[in-house]
Amino acid sequence: MRHLFFLLSVSVLFFALSGCTTKDGASPGPSKPVLTASFQPGVYPDAGYDGLKDTTIANGTDSNKNHGACADLELTAYATGRVTRTLLKFDLGTEIPSGATIKNAHISFHSPLITNNPSFIVMKLPKTWTEGEGNCSGYLAPGLENGATWNDAVPGSSAWDAPGSGASVNAADPKTVSTTGEFTLDLYASTVQSWLDSPADNHGIILRLQDEAPATDVRLYIKSKESGEAAERPKLVVEYTEP
Repeated sequence: MRHLFFLLSVSVLFFALSGCTTKDGASPGPSKPVLTASFQPGVYPDAGYDGLKDTTIANGTDSNKNHGACADLELTAYATGRVTRTLLKFDLGTEIPSGATIKNAHISFHSPLITNNPSFIVMKLPKTWTEGEGNCSGYLAPGLENGATWNDAVPGSSAWDAPGSGASVNAADPKTVSTTGEFTLDLYASTVQSWLDSPADNHGIILRLQDEAPATDVRLYIKSKESGEAAERPKLVVEYTEP
């Protein structure tokens, strides 16, 4: 009886395994491990990484000023009508192999200042832009490179499609931040997948407040790549599987 039971058990197992096939009739292979790649200026993938560019653009009297060398990035909207937006672009280089599948991605930020629970949206930038070397006041010393402004992606040669960037394609769901310190922004996997599949079309993202005409001032400051504290600089983390 034990022998018969053993034979029946083996038969059931055999038929169960033989039924595990893919659509084309082939047996599925083992699942691919999910790997992680991180990008942070001066830290990841190594201390030599300098593949992030970031800046703030502002409207009004600052619409032709660049802030590419400022240690803080700004997303603000004032009751006076002044608005600032933040631009970022991470270069993935060759850290993630071509043909990989992006599973998840997020950016970690550090905020030193928040007022009135800012909510912001994130969109893919539509064209190439330059970071520039303007300071936090938008002052550009002689010999330094001018960069993106409210009006221009590349001053002197390429205006935005519309003032403020003309971006229209979402790169992530809206995000609300309530406290200072570190917070994370989840990007759409498809956003980073497009950067990997077509590096020439990776122009980065723009962060802007959902309500840019508030009754009271709304502010969100973020530490930039120029921060003296490496751990506070924006950090992109990507989870992927190899081809």
